[in-house]
Amino acid sequence: MITKFSIFESSIRDEFPGMFEPRTAWDIPESVPGFEDGTIDPEDDDIHNGKSDKERFQEFLKVVKERNIKENENEIFINLTNLWQDFNITIFDARKYFREFLSKELIGKYITHGFKNIEEQEEHYQGTIKEIVILFDGENAYIDLALKEIDCSDLNFCEDVITIDKTKTAANKYNL
Repeated sequence: MITKFSIFESSIRDEFPGMFEPRTAWDIPESVPGFEDGTIDPEDDDIHNGKSDKERFQEFLKVVKERNIKENENEIFINLTNLWQDFNITIFDARKYFREFLSKELIGKYITHGFKNIEEQEEHYQGTIKEIVILFDGENAYIDLALKEIDCSDLNFCEDVITIDKTKTAANKYNL
């Protein structure tokens, strides 16, 4: 669920500094890449300042992937909170392009951590992602997944950071 650093929480953090766990460097929003020249329209072919928005969008995708997707030998960590913030602030029709981006990046991947049910807080669902459902509520995005074994539900949600297992993803690629 992408609400960890809402405006409400920021004001509570200021008023009661010991109430929340400290933010990690990865949790603190950075300036958004590409926004210096204004909102990017990924379908705009017109040249502005030497580049089209289509070209700027490709550069934007490269930067947000580097910032929000970290990987090691076995796993991929995706910071959904910062990813949505980057899209929301920089991209024209951010909802459409965020949904497309997540579909390309996540469908067919094996999630091992960061996908839960509200009623079962300790248990993380695992499985191959077959569908992504995003509910946009104002400036927040709530992400639900349908796994091969688990359908979407109003009670399921993604945490701020999810973990994808590379080995299980590769193994499941051939077991479709």
